[in-house]
Amino acid sequence: MWFDFQDDANGPAMEIVYFNGRRVAMGDDLEPIVLFDAAKAGDKVLVAVILLQTVDEKHFTGADLRIDFSAGRPGPSEVPHRGEVKNQRYRGVSSMVITRSTSTLCNR
Repeated sequence: MWFDFQDDANGPAMEIVYFNGRRVAMGDDLEPIVLFDAAKAGDKVLVAVILLQTVDEKHFTGADLRIDFSAGRPGPSEVPHRGEVKNQRYRGVSSMVITRSTSTLCNR
């Protein structure tokens, strides 16, 4: 499972990405980062992203999660289902809570 944070800024915006309090990436044009190498039911991670000061305004434009299914395992489109069972099974993958700091220091 991969995590890709997206922002928009006038000029480079240095990003620092943390998973469960541990810094996993830092840079101004980050590629997708491995969130879970082999995700299992019930796995959780807290993601935090810091955007350092820029010359102008910056904006959070989204975060993408991508799942690469193991060879020999069915993907969501291949799982036999009835009604909404398929959608419920994978619904937790897209659950994200987004908060923004109100601190003047963090919003520069």
